[in-house]
Amino acid sequence: MKPLYVLSDVHIGVTRSAGTTPTSAYALRQQIIQRFGELLTENVRDSDLLLNGDLFDEYQIPLHDLMKTYMLLSDWLMANPESQMYLGLGNHDLSKDSTKLSSAEFLGQILSQAFPTRVTVIKGAQAIRDNMYVISHVANQDLMDMELENVPDGTSYLFLHANYNNGFAQQSDHSLDVSEEQARKLAQRVGTIVFGHVHQYEHHMLGRPKGSTPAVLVVGNQIPSSVADCLGNDEKCGLRITGAGVELDPVWFAEQDFARVQWDDLPSYQGDANFIRVEGNADAAQAADVISLISKFRSKSPAFVITNAVKIGETDISEDLQITAEDVRSFDVLGAVLELLTPEEGEVVKNLLEKHHVE
Repeated sequence: MKPLYVLSDVHIGVTRSAGTTPTSAYALRQQIIQRFGELLTENVRDSDLLLNGDLFDEYQIPLHDLMKTYMLLSDWLMANPESQMYLGLGNHDLSKDSTKLSSAEFLGQILSQAFPTRVTVIKGAQAIRDNMYVISHVANQDLMDMELENVPDGTSYLFLHANYNNGFAQQSDHSLDVSEEQARKLAQRVGTIVFGHVHQYEHHMLGRPKGSTPAVLVVGNQIPSSVADCLGNDEKCGLRITGAGVELDPVWFAEQDFARVQWDDLPSYQGDANFIRVEGNADAAQAADVISLISKFRSKSPAFVITNAVKIGETDISEDLQITAEDVRSFDVLGAVLELLTPEEGEVVKNLLEKHHVE
C-alpha cells in the first residue's frame, strides 16, 4: 500500500495586511502557491495525498489562485497515476452560508470530474484507505461532538480539522475544538488523532509509553504565511504515514527564512529572511524613531512580512497576532458591552435596542 502524505493549512489566496506592503503581500500570495507546487513535486511523489483542511485562506479566493491550484493538483495527479487524493474541507474552505459554493468545493468538483476514481472530497465524516477516518470542518461544535462519537472502533488514524484542547474555540461555530477528555476517550479506540487547523507542532502521549506513536499529533502547517507561524518552530514538517508508522518530513527551516532583528539594528541588517520580527525595547521618546525605521525598512526590504514587536516602556505593541476578517465578524460587540455594565444598566441598553430594532 502506498504511503499517505498529509498537508494542511496551506492558505492559498491569503491576504495579509499587518506587517506588509501591497507589494510584499502579493509576493507572499505567489510564494505560497509556488511552495505548494514544490511540495507536491518534491515530497509527495508515489504517495496518496490528504489535504487536511484550509487549502484556501477564504471561501472565495482570486480566480488566478484557484486556477493555478487546479493546474498544480491536476499535474500531480497525472504525474502519479496510481495515487489517490483526498480533499478535506476546513473552516476557511467553506462559507458560513450553506447556499454558497466555495472555491474549495468548486475545485473539488472539477477535479472529481477530471479524475472520478481518484479524487475524494470530504465534507463531513468519511472513511478512507487503510482503516483511516477523516472528519472535515462541520457547522458547529455539537455536530463535531456527534461525529467524534461515531468514529469507528479500531480506526488506525483519525484526521480532524479542529483545535486541540482550546475551550475558547467552542465559543465560535467556525472554529471547533476537541478537549483533552474527548481525546483520551478516543485514544482508547483510535490509534492516532492527527489535527489540522493549528499551525504549530505539538504532540501528546496521553499516558502511552515513551517511544510509542503519540495519541495526539498536531502536525502544524508546512508553509508559513505570517510571523506568528514562525514563532516557536525550528522547522515545519509534512506527515508521511507508512506501514511502519508516522514520519515527520522537514520541509521548512526557521534559520533560512525567519529572523529576529533589534529595531536599532535595522539600518545595518543584511539578511534575506522572508519573515522578520522586529524586537527590542524603547522609551516613549524613541517611539517615533521605531515606527519610522520599521516603515523605511518595509518599503525597501524584499521580505514578505515584517512585524513590530518592540516594547515601548511598559506597552507591548506587537503586531504578531493575526486578526482576520472572520475574527472581526464573529466578535460579539453587544456581549462585550454588556459585560461592562451592571445587570440593571444592561437591561436598559437591551430595551433601547429592541425599541429601535437594532440587532
